[in-house]
Amino acid sequence: MRSQFLDAMPFDSKSFDAFFYAGYSRLCVFISRITGSDLMVEDIATDAFVVVWDQREALHDLTDAHKLLYSVARHAALNHVRTERSREQLVAHEVAAGAPVPGRSRGHANPEYDVEQVDVDDAIRAAIAELPPVRRQVYSLRWEHDWSTAEIAAVLQLSVKTVEMHVTLAHKALRSALAPYHP
Repeated sequence: MRSQFLDAMPFDSKSFDAFFYAGYSRLCVFISRITGSDLMVEDIATDAFVVVWDQREALHDLTDAHKLLYSVARHAALNHVRTERSREQLVAHEVAAGAPVPGRSRGHANPEYDVEQVDVDDAIRAAIAELPPVRRQVYSLRWEHDWSTAEIAAVLQLSVKTVEMHVTLAHKALRSALAPYHP
């Protein structure tokens, strides 16, 4: 993609502006394909252009500028994907180990309350784990994913009454498991 405004290297501010506006949206699409998300695309793209601007003195021609731009963007996008994957694995591991779920702050000054809350959370997890598989699935869809009874019945190919029965029995099991924690 040779252009009349970029015949001479290094860039001046006017030619760099033209380079930026000509390639920004295409670079964003490239980054989005790598990350699979639009979350950090603009930040990564902007940072890649900053690197090209900072290294403009060392660039010989427009081809070098594009190679550097896409190389920086690709590495930043892959690093973002790796970081997100690691973060998700860490959160999944902590949740499985019974650690507090990120975003949920107990926020109490009373450490005894926090200890009791951890015990209650552990009891809830244990009670849910002991539910029969279909009941556990119904419970998860209803209360963790906020599905309606009709939606659950359609997806699991159960009658609405059967789903309601599983919800009722799951509540009964949870109430029994949590009875020691209620005054």
